[in-house]
Amino acid sequence: MPSFEAKSTVQNGQTKRQLGFYAKKYETMLPINEYIQRSEHNLDLRERGIPINQARIKLFEQQNCQASRKQILPLIEQFAKDFVPQNSS
Repeated sequence: MPSFEAKSTVQNGQTKRQLGFYAKKYETMLPINEYIQRSEHNLDLRERGIPINQARIKLFEQQNCQASRKQILPLIEQFAKDFVPQNSS
């Protein structure tokens, strides 16, 4: 399953949040990427470019700064419970 990192910073009195994930298996990237960007999760993510060509890493600026790590973690846990790779037996 993917590894997640969430970070928040304050610049000039404004809170900024970033979210990133890494997946060991490339086939999990598209499903988790689509899942966390669903509108019902209300994270309002904007994908950031990364300086290396790494298809198993995604970085995002989280526009909805009201959603905390405590709100995001249950979404990731639910994905982990529900995700079954297409080619598994």
